[in-house]
Amino acid sequence: MTISTFGRGLRSQFLLEPEYIPLNHASFGSYPRFILQLRVDYQSRVNQYPNRWDHPEVISLLQDSRKRIANFIHCKDPKDIALVPIAVSGVTTVLQEFPFDRRDKVIYFSTTSTSTSHFLKHLERRGQIELIEIDLHYPTSNAMIIKALRMTIESHIQKGSKVCMVVIDAFISQPGVRFPFEAAVSLVKKYGILSLVDGTHALGQIPINMESLDPDFFVSDLHNWLYLPRASLVIYVSKRAQNHIHGFPFICCHDMQRKPMVLDFEMMDYSMFLCVGAALKFRKALGGEKAIQRYCHTLAIQGGALVAKVLGTEVMENDEETLIANMVNVRLPLASDILNEAEMESEFAHKMVYERHCLVSGFKHNNAWWVRLSAQIYNDLDDFRGAAKALSAVCRDLSE
Repeated sequence: MTISTFGRGLRSQFLLEPEYIPLNHASFGSYPRFILQLRVDYQSRVNQYPNRWDHPEVISLLQDSRKRIANFIHCKDPKDIALVPIAVSGVTTVLQEFPFDRRDKVIYFSTTSTSTSHFLKHLERRGQIELIEIDLHYPTSNAMIIKALRMTIESHIQKGSKVCMVVIDAFISQPGVRFPFEAAVSLVKKYGILSLVDGTHALGQIPINMESLDPDFFVSDLHNWLYLPRASLVIYVSKRAQNHIHGFPFICCHDMQRKPMVLDFEMMDYSMFLCVGAALKFRKALGGEKAIQRYCHTLAIQGGALVAKVLGTEVMENDEETLIANMVNVRLPLASDILNEAEMESEFAHKMVYERHCLVSGFKHNNAWWVRLSAQIYNDLDDFRGAAKALSAVCRDLSE
């Protein structure tokens, strides 16, 4: 199978309504029709001969999927990663299992995802950790972010306090920008601090290399950008950090015969992981990772500029031009106080979905309203033109 054309010609291979303008891939992901059928076939096999399938047959398939993902992220030892079939944040899974001491301080950023920040505050309320927040306002430079992180660490060292861990995003969700996670991981390692990287939007959007990155913990969805069914996660734990983590509900974690590492194995739906090989083969047929990333990145830049021009606003970018990968943020021509955030997000989403058949992620940041648009292999500039038209109309409605 070889596929040479990106854009709208690929739309029919995905489970997307023909009239829908799909520029919100980052929120939920999507996957080809044949992947859905493959998953259904695997789910059927579970019911055809459950005992035979759940033990000797599926184990070898899961081990193969784990090896493929390990190879994809350049992880030497597949035993250092786990495939997790749960619909909750992999970051909170790591945080929940980590044996924090009550004196431990955890640094995180104001742009950390809502689910992660809520769980961190939950741990702080329980007295398990003390949080240190670094406030970020985009657009800002990578250099300024790393400087703020260094100054925060050194400030607490001078006070004689211990920083245990830094929670680092590979990509921030809102705004949808690339974070200097490589430099952040390198920095905290110099201070002997543990790094927990939330790579939710990383796999399939940018190259990831565990050997060169060398974090203590790295978590990523597989369904957001890698064309796998929801909800599938991979968690990497470096060998030096594995003594901190016990009791994960992992599939394929270490040796499958170690029963304490597998909880209710027979009751889990792990069919999404059995599609790893097919999803990676599909990506290779598209021309491989570089071709996919080049097309989506170029489209994000061109599409974002198009939408900003129509709206009479601007694209969120810094002087280093490091924020945009396959997601681009465009400011909306709306007063910052037009509605409260909950009302605005609800009204905006309803109008875009039900009146304009288009959804982009709307949010407020740095006292302005923005939209995040995702560029994917099944998109082209006509999608961005359609989104610009829809956004113009919705903004007029909301301003009246």
